[in-house]
Amino acid sequence: MTRRVLILFPDEWDRAAAADPRFRARHEFLFEGFDLFSFPDNVKLFTFDARAFAAKLVRKYRWTQRRDAEKTAQSQHLNRSVHWYFDENDTFVLNARLPPEIGALVAQALQAAEDVLREEVRDAVRCHFGKNGGPSVIRLHYVRDEVLAA
Repeated sequence: MTRRVLILFPDEWDRAAAADPRFRARHEFLFEGFDLFSFPDNVKLFTFDARAFAAKLVRKYRWTQRRDAEKTAQSQHLNRSVHWYFDENDTFVLNARLPPEIGALVAQALQAAEDVLREEVRDAVRCHFGKNGGPSVIRLHYVRDEVLAA
């Protein structure tokens, strides 16, 4: 992904540095403003309206936010995947890469299933041992690899 760099009031050395092949591969350079150091461009300073200039830049580059949001959504869509299988011990294995909203829903569903599993295990232990006591502690072993967005 190329990073966009906005250079305000560029001079010749700014343009020369931006043209360097070392930077061109990873950066997109955008230039705005007039030459502050050369006549006749620097005469514009007498009538320069900074607020109007800033408002123009906001209007001109607002589309980049939408473009970035669309790229992120498209990237999430292309990278999403869900793989599940039963391994050699008949253990259910789930590996998923989902957008944040869907991932949160899946996590909630798994948490609800885990809560139901706990109750079913307690019930099974009570049924097996009856009124004769049974274990005081039931240990469930979960293997979980959680990745949180920074």
